[in-house]
Amino acid sequence: MTTGNATAAAERALRGLSQAAAALVKPYDVVGTATALLTAAADSARAVAAGLIVRRPGDDHLELLAATSHRAEELEVYQVQEKDGPCFEAVSTGLRVTATGAADIDARWPTVAAAFKRAGYSAVQALPLRWRNEVIGAFNLFWSSDSPDNGSFPTVTAAFADMATLAVIHSGTVTDNDIQQRTLAALDERTVIERAKGVLAQEGNLSMDGAYALLLQTAAREQRLLSSTALAIIDRAATARQGLAH
Repeated sequence: MTTGNATAAAERALRGLSQAAAALVKPYDVVGTATALLTAAADSARAVAAGLIVRRPGDDHLELLAATSHRAEELEVYQVQEKDGPCFEAVSTGLRVTATGAADIDARWPTVAAAFKRAGYSAVQALPLRWRNEVIGAFNLFWSSDSPDNGSFPTVTAAFADMATLAVIHSGTVTDNDIQQRTLAALDERTVIERAKGVLAQEGNLSMDGAYALLLQTAAREQRLLSSTALAIIDRAATARQGLAH
């Protein structure tokens, strides 16, 4: 990577982290902030997509929390269903996991390798989300080329993962019950957003990728929280259905 490209990557990363830090000191929704962090991390690392997996309190089951595209969502959900892949390895080992090239992915995670190919991703990094001594999830970056952009800097991508942890948990003195309740609340936001995507897809005859992009654009244009925008879309659709029924 040239000096100019490295400088540009560092500027993109700093801008993304600065925006995320600013969001955390104001009212925010976890999924919207996590999605913004994923987008900024992917941009700084020249990744094509990113996803965030968290451990559900109580049963240790991993679940999707946020992703930058519907295609990334599908891949993350498939890994969760199969209980295999880089996100599981990062959570179980507590270490950064990197695979470069389809052959590497095939050899390490044969169960989910075909899903990577369908998604068009041939390289991945998964970073554990750490809260004190506990790993609560994984922050995943995907590339369509065989080698991740080394200009993403390990410390920078780790900073994005740490910021995502704070977005879920929030800094300060919290109890174990606080952590569980905040994680559950974040997963509830994810459900609302999925329902809103379905509404937009049906109304506009859109793909789920297109519906998700429209949801993000609407929230940004209206300067509203992602979860609030999703709720408004669901409420509007419900009101319209009631009107037709009468």
